[in-house]
Amino acid sequence: MPDINVNFYFNRQDDVDYFIRFHSHKCYELVYYFSGSGSFFVNDVRYEYTDKTCVLIPPNAVHNDRHASDCSLACIGFTVGEECPDLPVLLDDKKGEIAYYVNAITNEFTEKKKDYVAVIRALMLCIFTLFRRQVDSGSAKDAKKDLITRAIEYIDEYYLTDITSEQLSAVSNYSYERFRHLFRAVTGLPPKQYIEAKRIEHAKQLLASTSLSVTEVGSRCGFSTTSLFIKKFSESVGITPYKYFRQMRSEVVYSPNQ
Repeated sequence: MPDINVNFYFNRQDDVDYFIRFHSHKCYELVYYFSGSGSFFVNDVRYEYTDKTCVLIPPNAVHNDRHASDCSLACIGFTVGEECPDLPVLLDDKKGEIAYYVNAITNEFTEKKKDYVAVIRALMLCIFTLFRRQVDSGSAKDAKKDLITRAIEYIDEYYLTDITSEQLSAVSNYSYERFRHLFRAVTGLPPKQYIEAKRIEHAKQLLASTSLSVTEVGSRCGFSTTSLFIKKFSESVGITPYKYFRQMRSEVVYSPNQ
């Protein structure tokens, strides 16, 4: 059982214009948003919060806070007397489990009854345990995501070749239909569209930096015919490959309507 010590505590009402600049703490900082919305960065990663969101900022992490609406929140700084696993930065507390403990901590700080410090430590341990449970419950999801990540890395390396559904199934260890569902959940695109988008980006690089013909570029980027390449490129970029080629070599800007 970790030894938890509270370094600071406060709760407040912030208006929408309140902005917290980038800073860091030597301890963990738990921020609970009872109401409000906004966004923050932790070590260059952006997160968003809404009502009943609990944020756990690791020690020495550079972070800020920008409100998108008036916010009611509580902040608790604490240290843990043991090496801790990587914990999630943000938890959705729609069930109000963490809110219950944060409100209890507020009452203990306000009333300061006998042994209130020990009670606060016990309440903080309950919150800390909820974060650790999230790590345990997420391990299976992480394993699935790792398999999809392996497939993404495979596509990123071989997208100019003819990648088959059988190959993707083998790499991910899923049936293709299951893989397609999980892949879209992670990337936002079906595998075929993801590969197509990679090919179009490569085609843009070739058109901008070489004198290859449109036909040669389409062939090198894995499109079976020039007409298919022109169709897919135009749908994605808004202009034909030839107009894109001309645009990269002149000050003329072509719009999708030209």
